[in-house]
Amino acid sequence: MQWLFRLLAQVGCGLDDRNAGPGGAALQVGALPYAIDTDGAVRVLLITSRRSARWIAPKGWPVRGLTLAEGAAKEAFEEAGVRGKAGEPIGLIPPARDGRGAMSPAILIHPLRVETELATWPERGQRQRRWLPPEEAAELAASPLLAAMIRSLIQLLQPPAGAAGYNDGHDPAGGPWPQS
Repeated sequence: MQWLFRLLAQVGCGLDDRNAGPGGAALQVGALPYAIDTDGAVRVLLITSRRSARWIAPKGWPVRGLTLAEGAAKEAFEEAGVRGKAGEPIGLIPPARDGRGAMSPAILIHPLRVETELATWPERGQRQRRWLPPEEAAELAASPLLAAMIRSLIQLLQPPAGAAGYNDGHDPAGGPWPQS
């Protein structure tokens, strides 16, 4: 499935097609913002949806001229007020019928290592945001698939086998592991 994620990310340049998902389904890009504290503890940022106040990841439509990862980072800024670098996708939430019978889009989720948290952002008055330990974030997440991605993120953030602390690897967003 990684080949599919790479292909989608590559065609993301210049993408402005809401039907670019698997099987021609509508496709959105999402970010799973995270940060690593100075003590090495991982925190995940969730936001509330505007209508139902369910806990979700920032997401939105691909943008012409941006890769899918850049689009995910843009959504994280607009909806959660964070800036950082998005990595390769870690999962895809497939399209599904909602409670009204409408088909929701597929959502390609990118990890986003947060570099800056802003006090004001475009959707500040429309959403809540909350930093949580990964297991709490997984329990709070509205989608079981998002919860599974939160848990898999922790596995991705583990140092490579045999590495001395975190110093020998890289995180999914391409930054260095925190120093131990």
